[in-house]
Amino acid sequence: MAQSSGSPVFDWIATPNGRGFASALASNRTVLALAARLGLALRRLCGKPLRFRKAVIAVTHDDVRQMLARDLDFLIGPVNREKIEEVNGPFILAMDRSPTLELERRALYSALAAVDLHALERGLRERAAALLASLPARFDALQEFARPLAAGTASELFGIAPDDRKLFQEVVRAIFAHTFLNLSGNQAIKDRAMLAAPLMKGWFEDEIKRRQKSSEPGRDLMGQVWCRRSSTGLNVAGREGPRASAAGHPAPAGSAGTPPGAGRARTPAVASSPPKAAGSAPNHPQPSAVANRRR
Repeated sequence: MAQSSGSPVFDWIATPNGRGFASALASNRTVLALAARLGLALRRLCGKPLRFRKAVIAVTHDDVRQMLARDLDFLIGPVNREKIEEVNGPFILAMDRSPTLELERRALYSALAAVDLHALERGLRERAAALLASLPARFDALQEFARPLAAGTASELFGIAPDDRKLFQEVVRAIFAHTFLNLSGNQAIKDRAMLAAPLMKGWFEDEIKRRQKSSEPGRDLMGQVWCRRSSTGLNVAGREGPRASAAGHPAPAGSAGTPPGAGRARTPAVASSPPKAAGSAPNHPQPSAVANRRR
């Protein structure tokens, strides 16, 4: 059973426990080992990377190295842009090479380099020890340890800390599942993301407003982006309303990017029935190659 939360929208957003047949099959070690052997055999037989319609599958280490070396030959927008903009608006992980990408990526890297990662690691170890000490003899390692630990670390790094941590964890999962994993356009996955997005937007806006009223912007990623807005070339006044930083992390009003759910009504604190999400997800073009853009 999924962890409960005080929010009335929790059950509508939370990712259901259990996996479908395809997901279980794809995570089975025996099936994966057989698929790898079959892929290598076909690669040797063909003498070149495998191609399936518009997809090129890199099987060997050399294939992967060649694809990564040809970074600019592949596009990421056709794969991620539509889903990301449904819940977030323009976002760096949906951008192909452009002046906007270069500006916002530089701002993000500069801010991240200034974050005290040693302090972040110490906090991570302390949270891990506290979680382990609170767990019973038998527990769900993923649900009760790994996910809360990851959510806490993300919260500390990005500078957003909602009171309802369980809801925050499920909101992040719902948005990520649709924007990066929902390759088939599953409507239920999309609906959860569309319900989660206004909550994330609201948390961003609340934290932005709090920091705008404070003389201390913070030393996390949000604060570092704000402090470097001039030196990195961000046009702080160039966009309307509270925005997210280069990587979708919150920054005070006008910074580059847009927080998840921008332009959508914020989910009410109390609701008697789940809000209706947008219509069926459109078909999305597949990548020309199975490769991630190096950033």
